[in-house]
Amino acid sequence: MNKSLIFSAPHETTFANISPVIDLMSDSLKLYYLCQCNYYEENEKICEIISNNYELEVICLKNPFKFRNFYDPSFLHRVFIKLYVKIFLRKKLRLVSSYFFCPGGLLEGTVAKLLYKQGKKTIMVEGGFPLDLINGKKIKVYQKALFKYVKNHPVNNPLKYISQLIVSGEFSKELRIKNGYEESKIADIGVPRNIILFNSQKKEDQYMYDIIFLTGSFHFHGDYENSIKQRDYIKSLVEYSTSHKKKLLIKVHPRDKDNYESFQNEYVSTTHENLIKNIKLSKICLSFYSTAIYESIVINTDAYFVGQSLNNKWPENELIIHQEDFSILSKLLSKNFKSNLNDKKNIAYRHISKDSIYSAEKIKKIILKDVV
Repeated sequence: MNKSLIFSAPHETTFANISPVIDLMSDSLKLYYLCQCNYYEENEKICEIISNNYELEVICLKNPFKFRNFYDPSFLHRVFIKLYVKIFLRKKLRLVSSYFFCPGGLLEGTVAKLLYKQGKKTIMVEGGFPLDLINGKKIKVYQKALFKYVKNHPVNNPLKYISQLIVSGEFSKELRIKNGYEESKIADIGVPRNIILFNSQKKEDQYMYDIIFLTGSFHFHGDYENSIKQRDYIKSLVEYSTSHKKKLLIKVHPRDKDNYESFQNEYVSTTHENLIKNIKLSKICLSFYSTAIYESIVINTDAYFVGQSLNNKWPENELIIHQEDFSILSKLLSKNFKSNLNDKKNIAYRHISKDSIYSAEKIKKIILKDVV
């Protein structure tokens, strides 16, 4: 078997889980990068970083279609994409011994299936919080009918074509096991993109902003109800901040295409940049369902989810404030209020493992096991 590794990451967030491992692998295996810039606009920046910083072979997927951003393709497009990938990649994939990826689109699952069937190792790093498992799996009617009695189909066995799934913390592992994921294939060792959190903990209470609100990409994912709720809340938050003379920063999610510039005034500003830096500059962090709330707590910024628990499972009640009650917000922002961050960190560490700081080295060992 060739001692080589192919890896992929469609956008910046997923690449942050891949790059710390690749930095450790260059002397151990021959590396290939699966470029998807013809399918995802966001991948163009990653391809540029790869070309400028790594010595490896780039395999660029051609796109026979006239559109990009395959995050929610139709059934017909899915069939065409899978067939095309199989035809284009089958010979090239025989060159590699392992596939390391962080999901963000349709292509990764197709590549993982091809390699797994060839007896190759497939290692997937969790890209984000599995919110769909909180709300319940949305399986289409035809899938239920076709695969109800097929025990080993991916609909019923999500890790069928995955050798190892790396998750961010014990909460995700427990949640996945409850939803039919094979426990022996799940490694709760943290994910590399969280390494920065343990090197970025703020030590002084010096703030540029009273509140930072992190928007979610609800509209991008077709969740129009929460998209409307989020904008309505931001509007109310802007009114509150302006009337109470509190500095508010709206940090816009990379996939949130909503425009918040009209909300800007003397007390309200917006940004698309520097998530961690701006959280550290804020007294309180708020968001609807962003796991950056846990990231904020880890770096010593008080943080809360706005809204209510989903199916009484998540988020934790201790971290929730109701969106209609701005008197609670005033209390949290008062000079005399001191949050018990230590108790909150015990909750956050269930989602963001303390082992995250060592995750890149541990993933390297998983990749190299039985290969080198």
